[in-house]
Amino acid sequence: MEADVIDTLAGIAPGSAIDTARRTRRPTAREHAQKSYDSLFTPPDHGGFGPLERFAVAVFVVDDRRDAYRFAETGLPRLVSKRAAMGGPAPKGSVHDLIKAFDVHLGTPDEVIESLRKDTTLERATDLTMQVHSIDPPHSFILRSIELMAEKVAPALGWMRDETASVRRVA
Repeated sequence: MEADVIDTLAGIAPGSAIDTARRTRRPTAREHAQKSYDSLFTPPDHGGFGPLERFAVAVFVVDDRRDAYRFAETGLPRLVSKRAAMGGPAPKGSVHDLIKAFDVHLGTPDEVIESLRKDTTLERATDLTMQVHSIDPPHSFILRSIELMAEKVAPALGWMRDETASVRRVA
Protein backbone atom coordinates (compact mmCIF):
# COMPACT_ATOMS: atom_id res chain seq x y z
CA MET A 1 0.00 0.00 0.00
CA GLU A 2 1.39 3.33 -1.07
CA ALA A 3 0.68 6.45 0.97
CA ASP A 4 -0.86 9.40 -0.83
CA VAL A 5 -0.68 13.12 -0.03
CA ILE A 6 -3.66 13.06 2.33
CA ASP A 7 -2.28 10.02 4.18
CA THR A 8 1.02 11.84 4.56
CA LEU A 9 -0.40 15.20 5.63
CA ALA A 10 -2.97 13.71 8.01
CA GLY A 11 -0.60 11.08 9.43
CA ILE A 12 -2.81 8.17 8.37
CA ALA A 13 -0.93 4.94 8.84
CA PRO A 14 -1.06 2.35 6.04
CA GLY A 15 -3.49 -0.43 6.96
CA SER A 16 -5.23 1.61 9.68
CA ALA A 17 -9.02 1.73 9.90
CA ILE A 18 -9.08 5.22 8.38
CA ASP A 19 -6.77 4.16 5.56
CA THR A 20 -8.97 1.15 4.82
CA ALA A 21 -12.11 3.30 4.82
CA ARG A 22 -10.53 5.84 2.46
CA ARG A 23 -9.40 3.09 0.09
CA THR A 24 -12.69 1.21 0.04
CA ARG A 25 -15.40 3.86 0.56
CA ARG A 26 -14.04 6.84 -1.40
CA PRO A 27 -11.37 5.59 -3.79
CA THR A 28 -12.28 8.11 -6.50
CA ALA A 29 -11.97 11.09 -4.14
CA ARG A 30 -8.65 9.72 -2.91
CA GLU A 31 -7.36 9.29 -6.45
CA HIS A 32 -8.47 12.78 -7.50
CA ALA A 33 -6.83 14.39 -4.47
CA GLN A 34 -3.55 12.67 -5.31
CA LYS A 35 -3.74 13.60 -8.99
CA SER A 36 -4.42 17.25 -8.06
CA TYR A 37 -1.39 17.25 -5.78
CA ASP A 38 0.76 15.64 -8.46
CA SER A 39 -0.36 18.22 -11.02
CA LEU A 40 0.62 21.06 -8.72
CA PHE A 41 3.95 19.77 -7.48
CA THR A 42 5.11 17.26 -10.08
CA PRO A 43 3.44 18.36 -13.31
CA PRO A 44 4.09 16.51 -16.56
CA ASP A 45 5.47 18.33 -19.55
CA HIS A 46 3.09 21.10 -20.57
CA GLY A 47 4.29 21.42 -24.15
CA GLY A 48 6.39 24.50 -23.51
CA PHE A 49 3.64 26.45 -21.75
CA GLY A 50 4.84 28.12 -18.58
CA PRO A 51 2.86 28.75 -15.39
CA LEU A 52 1.50 32.06 -16.65
CA GLU A 53 -0.07 30.38 -19.66
CA ARG A 54 -1.74 27.74 -17.54
CA PHE A 55 -5.10 28.22 -15.84
CA ALA A 56 -5.02 28.13 -12.04
CA VAL A 57 -8.15 29.14 -10.24
CA ALA A 58 -9.43 29.09 -6.69
CA VAL A 59 -12.53 26.91 -6.70
CA PHE A 60 -14.63 25.80 -3.77
CA VAL A 61 -17.59 23.59 -4.72
CA VAL A 62 -20.15 22.72 -2.04
CA ASP A 63 -23.51 21.05 -1.72
CA ASP A 64 -24.96 24.06 0.13
CA ARG A 65 -23.91 27.58 -0.97
CA ARG A 66 -24.26 28.84 2.62
CA ASP A 67 -21.21 26.75 3.52
CA ALA A 68 -19.18 28.36 0.74
CA TYR A 69 -19.88 31.88 1.96
CA ARG A 70 -19.53 30.93 5.64
CA PHE A 71 -15.98 29.70 5.06
CA ALA A 72 -15.17 32.55 2.67
CA GLU A 73 -16.20 35.06 5.33
CA THR A 74 -13.48 33.74 7.63
CA GLY A 75 -10.89 32.38 5.19
CA LEU A 76 -10.55 35.34 2.84
CA PRO A 77 -9.98 37.97 5.58
CA ARG A 78 -7.30 35.66 7.04
CA LEU A 79 -5.64 35.52 3.62
CA VAL A 80 -5.74 39.32 3.42
CA SER A 81 -4.10 39.55 6.86
CA LYS A 82 -1.38 37.07 5.88
CA ARG A 83 -0.63 38.96 2.67
CA ALA A 84 -0.53 42.29 4.49
CA ALA A 85 1.84 40.85 7.11
CA MET A 86 4.15 39.69 4.31
CA GLY A 87 4.02 43.08 2.60
CA GLY A 88 1.97 41.84 -0.32
CA PRO A 89 -1.19 43.23 -1.89
CA ALA A 90 -4.08 43.08 0.55
CA PRO A 91 -7.43 43.94 -1.06
CA LYS A 92 -10.15 45.40 1.12
CA GLY A 93 -13.91 45.23 1.10
CA SER A 94 -16.81 42.86 1.63
CA VAL A 95 -16.51 39.11 1.21
CA HIS A 96 -17.95 39.58 -2.30
CA ASP A 97 -15.20 42.13 -3.06
CA LEU A 98 -12.57 39.68 -1.82
CA ILE A 99 -14.05 36.83 -3.87
CA LYS A 100 -13.68 39.00 -6.96
CA ALA A 101 -10.20 40.27 -5.99
CA PHE A 102 -8.85 36.75 -5.46
CA ASP A 103 -10.67 35.34 -8.52
CA VAL A 104 -12.51 32.73 -6.47
CA HIS A 105 -15.26 30.62 -8.00
CA LEU A 106 -17.42 29.22 -5.22
CA GLY A 107 -20.86 27.79 -4.60
CA THR A 108 -22.87 24.80 -5.69
CA PRO A 109 -21.77 22.87 -8.77
CA ASP A 110 -24.23 24.80 -10.95
CA GLU A 111 -23.02 28.15 -9.59
CA VAL A 112 -19.37 27.26 -10.12
CA ILE A 113 -20.07 25.99 -13.64
CA GLU A 114 -21.82 29.26 -14.47
CA SER A 115 -18.99 31.32 -12.96
CA LEU A 116 -16.24 29.38 -14.73
CA ARG A 117 -18.05 29.60 -18.07
CA LYS A 118 -17.72 33.38 -17.83
CA ASP A 119 -13.92 33.15 -17.39
CA THR A 120 -12.42 33.43 -20.87
CA THR A 121 -9.10 32.01 -19.71
CA LEU A 122 -10.73 28.60 -19.48
CA GLU A 123 -11.09 28.49 -23.28
CA ARG A 124 -7.28 28.30 -23.65
CA ALA A 125 -6.57 26.01 -20.73
CA THR A 126 -5.06 22.58 -21.27
CA ASP A 127 -4.94 21.54 -17.60
CA LEU A 128 -7.31 22.23 -14.75
CA THR A 129 -5.84 22.46 -11.26
CA MET A 130 -8.07 23.28 -8.34
CA GLN A 131 -7.05 25.14 -5.21
CA VAL A 132 -9.15 26.03 -2.16
CA HIS A 133 -6.50 27.59 0.07
CA SER A 134 -7.90 31.11 -0.13
CA ILE A 135 -11.18 29.92 1.43
CA ASP A 136 -9.45 27.63 3.95
CA PRO A 137 -12.36 25.22 4.56
CA PRO A 138 -12.15 22.18 6.84
CA HIS A 139 -10.63 19.01 5.41
CA SER A 140 -13.94 17.22 4.86
CA PHE A 141 -15.20 20.14 2.76
CA ILE A 142 -11.98 20.14 0.71
CA LEU A 143 -12.43 16.48 -0.10
CA ARG A 144 -16.08 17.00 -1.02
CA SER A 145 -15.14 20.01 -3.17
CA ILE A 146 -12.59 17.91 -5.07
CA GLU A 147 -15.19 15.22 -5.57
CA LEU A 148 -17.85 17.68 -6.82
CA MET A 149 -15.31 19.33 -9.11
CA ALA A 150 -14.32 16.01 -10.65
CA GLU A 151 -17.79 14.51 -10.90
CA LYS A 152 -19.96 17.52 -11.82
CA VAL A 153 -18.11 20.74 -12.65
CA ALA A 154 -15.25 19.49 -14.82
CA PRO A 155 -17.43 17.23 -17.01
CA ALA A 156 -19.97 20.04 -17.50
CA LEU A 157 -17.13 22.21 -18.82
CA GLY A 158 -15.95 19.55 -21.26
CA TRP A 159 -13.08 18.26 -19.13
CA MET A 160 -12.67 14.53 -18.95
CA ARG A 161 -10.40 12.12 -17.24
CA ASP A 162 -8.16 10.62 -19.86
CA GLU A 163 -4.54 9.77 -19.15
CA THR A 164 -3.69 9.93 -22.84
CA ALA A 165 -5.54 13.17 -23.68
CA SER A 166 -3.36 15.83 -25.21
CA VAL A 167 -5.89 18.65 -25.20
CA ARG A 168 -7.92 18.86 -21.98
CA ARG A 169 -7.84 16.68 -18.92
CA VAL A 170 -8.62 16.60 -15.23
CA ALA A 171 -5.65 15.79 -13.07
